[in-house]
Amino acid sequence: MMSFWINKHSFTLVSALLFGSADLVFAQSEPEKAVLKPVYELFEGMEKSDSMMVYRVFLPQATLFTSYTNALGEEMLEEMEVEKFVSLVANKPSGQPDWIEKLSNTEVRIDGNMAQVWTDYNFYVGEQFSHCGVDAFHLVKFNGSWKILQIVDTRRKEGCQ
Repeated sequence: MMSFWINKHSFTLVSALLFGSADLVFAQSEPEKAVLKPVYELFEGMEKSDSMMVYRVFLPQATLFTSYTNALGEEMLEEMEVEKFVSLVANKPSGQPDWIEKLSNTEVRIDGNMAQVWTDYNFYVGEQFSHCGVDAFHLVKFNGSWKILQIVDTRRKEGCQ
């Protein structure tokens, strides 16, 4: 007869593997959960290619920025309107692998109706690693629910975990 023994670290590891992110294992306060809801819905919508789910988490005037270093070593900043991003999700070719963004080291800060989420991420197309970086979300509570006003992310292929 085998005995089953699990310690706190084993539970955390098993939970992280099951849920995809160790951040989900640790209890968040109710306000933090509310702020994170549109962030997780964004990535769920991207993975499912559900453009309406993606669109609903943003304010209409939302913008997305990406900061990266190009092949020539130049620092770049690209801006994208939310409508274009939603269009990319909506027009992802059928049969193309899912877009999966795995988060770690997530921090939430809240002051009244403003919040910020800072998180490391690894991005995959299906099971193929694409890039990593940091996502910085600025959210505003609007009509009782949190909406994304802005995302600034960094992208790199090296120094990823």
